[in-house]
Amino acid sequence: MDNHVALGMHKCTVCTKDFESGEVLLATKYHPRPARFGGGMQPMPPFKSKHVVTGWGICPVCQGKIDGTDDGKGPRVALIGCDPDKSQRSVEKDGQETVTPEEAYRTGRIAFIRRDYLRTLTDAGGDSPILFVDDEVISFMERQAGLPQQKGEQS
Repeated sequence: MDNHVALGMHKCTVCTKDFESGEVLLATKYHPRPARFGGGMQPMPPFKSKHVVTGWGICPVCQGKIDGTDDGKGPRVALIGCDPDKSQRSVEKDGQETVTPEEAYRTGRIAFIRRDYLRTLTDAGGDSPILFVDDEVISFMERQAGLPQQKGEQS
């Protein structure tokens, strides 16, 4: 029986780069055909690439910044700039609107802010490692920190 193997990849929720997830994907040459389509076995096409993106995650570089292990300054939250008018929103069971990585219309701006400082400003986000925010929020944070404002750049 012919098998096809690929390495599983995840797309980083913060920087959108692909990174290895450690998954090994195996596809056999044939897979079951649903009964409503007559049952039996049908041929399965091989993977189009040796690397297949299977979901979202946080890459080791961004995870180090979020954990605070890259510089020892403590845990941070990744603020990801998005355009609220162009982003789609999902409504949670409690009625709150949220934006998922697939739905966010990203502007390219990313800032990492210390979690303890963010909690002095707002209770938004809870323990989430990322927040999708309007670019104005990132600009406000840059002004508070006295940083030069650069559109479309990482902070």
